[in-house]
Amino acid sequence: ELLAAELFGHTQGAYSGATGARGGLFVAAQGGTLFLDEIAELPLDQQPALLRALQEGRVRPVGSDREVPVDVRVVAATHRKLDDLVEAGTFRADLLGRLAGFRVELPGLAARKEEILALYERFVGDAPPLTSAAAELLLRHAWPLNVRELEHLAERVRLVSRGAERVDVD
Repeated sequence: ELLAAELFGHTQGAYSGATGARGGLFVAAQGGTLFLDEIAELPLDQQPALLRALQEGRVRPVGSDREVPVDVRVVAATHRKLDDLVEAGTFRADLLGRLAGFRVELPGLAARKEEILALYERFVGDAPPLTSAAAELLLRHAWPLNVRELEHLAERVRLVSRGAERVDVD
C-alpha cells in the first residue's frame, strides 16, 4: 500500500499516517519524465497497478474512487535481465512489453574501462590527482557494484585526501 501511495498518491486517512492527501510521483511528473530505478524489484502484486497506469494514462490514489489522468514518460532501469524474470514468473510479460518501447543495454563498468578515469574525475571533484599506480588499480578493479561503487570510492577519496598532493594506493 505504501508503494502504491508513493507512486499514485493517496487520500487523507487512506492508511495509518496518511494525515493529508498527496498526489504521488506520477502526478508530480505530469508532463515530464518519471524515472523508476530497479524496476525488477517491484513486487509481482504491485505490477498490475503500474501496468494499468502506463496503459490507460490514469492513476487511482490509494483510498480514492476516482482516477486522475496523467501524461508521463516513464524511464525504468534495472541491473537484472527482465526477460529472464518474465521466464521465471517474477515479472509480468505485459508490463515488460509496456516498458520496453526503447531499450538501452549498458554493459557493466568493468567492460567500459575507457570511462573509468573520466567518471572518477567527475565524481572526485577538486581532490588531488591520482598517481599512475592508483589509476592502474582503478582500471584493473572488477567493479561488481558498477558506477555506484566508483562514485562511493571517489567520495571516500575526497574525504581522506585533503591536503595531499596526489592520491596513491597506500
